[in-house]
Amino acid sequence: MNEKLLIDDQVEIIAKKLNIPEVTVKEIIKSYIRLLVEEVHMQMEVRVGYLLRIVPAEKLNNYIATTGYEASVISENLSIPYVTVLSVLTSYLDMVVDAIRSNKNFNIVGLVNIKSHVGETGEIKVYTNISRTLTDRLKEMGKSVRVKLNINLRHLLKEGGSIT
Repeated sequence: MNEKLLIDDQVEIIAKKLNIPEVTVKEIIKSYIRLLVEEVHMQMEVRVGYLLRIVPAEKLNNYIATTGYEASVISENLSIPYVTVLSVLTSYLDMVVDAIRSNKNFNIVGLVNIKSHVGETGEIKVYTNISRTLTDRLKEMGKSVRVKLNINLRHLLKEGGSIT
């Protein structure tokens, strides 16, 4: 069974890396996830950075928010500088990729579960599914979504390249 990188570990790592209080990092990450879940409920196609997309069965509009826009919303809501919020979100998304490369599971709590497995050929295989909580809430409203990995992430993992 793969090891899982827990939210408290994620927060601690990012806080140390960026020299930001853990409380601030946790607040930013939780706000980001809440914002993404809200976008899912509005039946928008949701991009989780450069990693994956959550696609509704029926899209109500074609607007797709960028990470930069989401960072600006979070910055305004929390009264935290935009650069700080964007740095935390970028580090968080980089951490997801690092976990996948390290064969660790990564849960974006309340949104999506990501599992990686190194195949016999050494290729990293990534499996995703919507969190049970979100799936149940969407079913109650007669909605459904699916997860699609971003093609750039597939290439990145295949080549072993860097995100930035």
